[in-house]
Amino acid sequence: MKQGMIATFFAAALAFGFGMSQAPAAASPVAPAPSLAAPAADELQGSCGDYQCQPPEDCHSCPQDCGDCCGNYRCEPPEDCNSCPQDCRC
Repeated sequence: MKQGMIATFFAAALAFGFGMSQAPAAASPVAPAPSLAAPAADELQGSCGDYQCQPPEDCHSCPQDCGDCCGNYRCEPPEDCNSCPQDCRC
């Protein structure tokens, strides 16, 4: 019984061409060339949260990209000797 079903399946598959069309394949469209235009002005500036520390970002405005200010060997506001003893001496 199984051999008869398998034979019928293969005969049907051959008759229908395994579902493939017989029409000639259309030419594939040509991909556009990459743009050589200069990046837009907004792409040249950093965006907080893009994992890149770019101007105008800094450790104060975007610690997620630029890291913490504390520990950069500079005592900068709002750091003081209590909040950042690594950078500010009391």
